[in-house]
Amino acid sequence: MLRGRVVDFASVMPIDPECQPCLESLVRQVAALSTELPGLRLEAERAGLRIVGECAGSRTLEPTHVSTRFLREIRRITGVADPFAARKAQEIALAHAIFSRMSHGETEDLGSLLRLAVAGNGIDFFRSIHEMEADLGRLPPFAVDHTSRIEELLLRARKPVVVLADNAGELVFDLPLLGALAMRGLPLVLGVKGAPSQNDLTLQELGHVAPSPYPFHVVSSGTDAVGTQLGEVSPAFRGLLEGASLIIAKGMANFESLRGEEGLPPVAYCFIAKCAPNARYAGVSKGDRVVLLSEGGVGAWLSPPGDASR
Repeated sequence: MLRGRVVDFASVMPIDPECQPCLESLVRQVAALSTELPGLRLEAERAGLRIVGECAGSRTLEPTHVSTRFLREIRRITGVADPFAARKAQEIALAHAIFSRMSHGETEDLGSLLRLAVAGNGIDFFRSIHEMEADLGRLPPFAVDHTSRIEELLLRARKPVVVLADNAGELVFDLPLLGALAMRGLPLVLGVKGAPSQNDLTLQELGHVAPSPYPFHVVSSGTDAVGTQLGEVSPAFRGLLEGASLIIAKGMANFESLRGEEGLPPVAYCFIAKCAPNARYAGVSKGDRVVLLSEGGVGAWLSPPGDASR
């Protein structure tokens, strides 16, 4: 366990050599989901791969910037606004099916609710339902756990707490956390994508995940950019983030895009470290789960005494 550990890094994480094959794989996946016409698919794939190649090794771009660029280009070429629409519907149905078969205690313990929410980050249509059920059923402890400090911030919160949603199906596992925060009487906002962005939650999917009325306000980011890129979101959304008491950011894309930003309140990054570069930046191993609080500096976080950290 490390105490008082401060991690600081440049305003962006240079694109790691390990990121390129992952980005190239995403290009091929998006092109295949966008069109069944071989010629058009090849054109879209080549355009996306060209963007990845041009950005490889950049020290001024994050992977989220690169994927935003090629997603927009593939949409332009194919004319398909939401290639992940069918997959999002399948993932939402799958998340509901798994959640309904799980045993849920009537707990409002923040640590348990965060473990459930982060477990939802593992929802993936290409994994078997049995594998995901087993994974969600064990809810292991966090490799980095700043829950106690987050609890302190929540107790003092007077301004809005903003939760940045990730994948559409994942929200099923966020709802108990959102409900518990609302029960505390906190001003609560759920931030969703302004337009289709991979399989992330938009206003269009929200009604399929949770019945209204919601115990929280819902605000669009105003953009289709991957993650939460402050240069891309609407001025109103940026003002909401900058004026929050706490931001709870789900998923690796939000970690990648926000961790180097200045002028933000404390940000609790909640995700499974699914790739080696992000795991290294979080100081954990690939596959570990983290609730990592950043406060008081650009891309810096302090491990409070008593929290389990590496």
